[in-house]
This record gives sequence, C-alpha cells and structure tokens, in this order.
Amino acid sequence: MTFLLNVFAGKASQKTATILLLVAALFYGTMPFFTKSLTDVGIPPYAVEFYRYAITAAVLFPALITHRQLWVPICWGLSAGFCVGLGWIGYARALEVAPVSSVAVLYMTFPVFALLIGWLFYGDRPGKRACAAAAIILAAAVLAQPPSVVSGDQLPALLMSLSAPLSFGYSVNIVTRKLVVLPPVTRIATLAFGATIGLSPLVVASHFHSLVPSAPGGWWFVAGIALITALIPQLLYLTNAPVVGPARTSMISSAELPTNFIIGWLAFAEAIGPVQWIACILILGAILLTPAKRTPAANIPIAATGSASQT
Repeated sequence: MTFLLNVFAGKASQKTATILLLVAALFYGTMPFFTKSLTDVGIPPYAVEFYRYAITAAVLFPALITHRQLWVPICWGLSAGFCVGLGWIGYARALEVAPVSSVAVLYMTFPVFALLIGWLFYGDRPGKRACAAAAIILAAAVLAQPPSVVSGDQLPALLMSLSAPLSFGYSVNIVTRKLVVLPPVTRIATLAFGATIGLSPLVVASHFHSLVPSAPGGWWFVAGIALITALIPQLLYLTNAPVVGPARTSMISSAELPTNFIIGWLAFAEAIGPVQWIACILILGAILLTPAKRTPAANIPIAATGSASQT
C-alpha cells in the first residue's frame, strides 16, 4: 500500500518511475489498433481523438474544480492538451492511408522535438548522452522504415502526421516542468480537457451519424481507446515523468515503436523483419543511455494553495 501511495504521489524512485513510464508507453503503443479499427468503420479521425480524451475529461473534470486555485499550471496543462489533441488528428489521418509502421516511425521524432523545445524555451541544454540517444532513435526509425519505401500518395498525410510528435514534444516539457505542482489526477484532467476543447468545434460541426460506431463492437473500441490509450497510461505517465525529467521521459516513450510494430503485425498483417527488431534494440539502448534528471520543480510538494500556481 505504501508503494502505491508513493507511486501515485510522484514519490517513486527513478528506477521505479522508469519502469512505470515504460508500461505507459506500451499502453500508448496500442493506439494504432483502436484508431485504425474506428477509422476503418467510418469514424472521422478527429472524432476518434475526441472519444479518446472526452471520456477521461468528463470523469476527471471535478479534479479541475477542486484545484481551480492553481489556475496557472492548469492553463499550461490545457494548452498542452489542446495542442496534443489537434496534433493527433494528423496521426489518425495518416493511419488511414499509410502502414502503421510508417506512421509510427515518423512519430518517433518526438524526442528530438522535446529536446529542442526544452533547449530553446527553457534553456535546458541537452547533454551529450541525451543528444546521442536522440540520434539513435532517429537512426532506428529510418532503419525500420526507409523513406524510399514511402509512396507519393502517402507523403502528404505522413508529413501532416508530424503534428503529433511536435505537440507531444511540447507536452513532455509542460508535464515535466509546469504541472508538477498539480496532483496527478488533476494533471490528467487538464490535458484531457484541453484536448476536448480543441476537438469540440470539429465534432459539433459534424453529422451525428458519422460519430456513432455502426460496426458490431464499435463501442468496445471507443472504451478501449479511452481507457487503454488515455486514462490508464496518462495516470502512469503524468505521475512519473517529473521524476526522471523530459529527456529520459521522451526516450522511454519511444518504446511505443516496437509495440506499434507488433500491433501492425498481429492486427493488420504487416510484415516485421530483422531490421525492425534491430531498430527496437537500438531504441532500448537509447533509453538506457539517456540519464534521468529530476526536474527542479519535481521536488516541490504538491500544492494546496494558489501560491504554488506561480512556480
């Protein structure tokens, strides 16, 4: 019981936090299965993402009300969620026309975006090991899916899918630097509610019938994308990311790539060869190479007053 309390209070050791972030990455890695399953039955990509975040936002909205005095970090979280929600539209659209592996490879550029944003906007110059790990991640991605195999009709959608790693790189920095004064559940609520706000105008402008899964079991896919790819991994991610810092967090999240490969193989009959497994080994090496760095704000106790909202 003490262990669970420490974990969900953000007091886990760096080793434990690393393992839990890896578990979260594996959960996130199942998203192509649920996303593609829903888009294949006619659900628009933005509606898929709306389902993913809106259910979590509805369940956890009371957490925002309870901690409304911490309005500054809440606004930061809303901004990150808003960007991530819109960014995932490009990812979901790409899955409609390109293989899971191709989309996943481009998504693996997010550690580079995370490091660049941390450096440019927060003055956190990445160390040699973090830069080397980012280079390894990119090399593994290119090795697993060379650009030469991408067809011309897939290219626009794949370029659009870069909105996902860019927005996630931004959210990694916000989570590890700005949201640590919020309780974990409130962190999840801010991101989910921000994403829901960003996606709501698109949903409101849609025909109702296009938003309702018509295939048998469609609502199970909706429940799966909300719980397995959002609520559960976000709880693990937002609790433990500040413990290890943005660099290692972004590298650990790259474990989604091998999960994506396995999903593509099992669910969509996409081939996985020795090159893909070599790429997975490289990614594991990058995770181990990247040093953990607890962000300074992670040492601040979770606040119960508005004064902490200014940190």
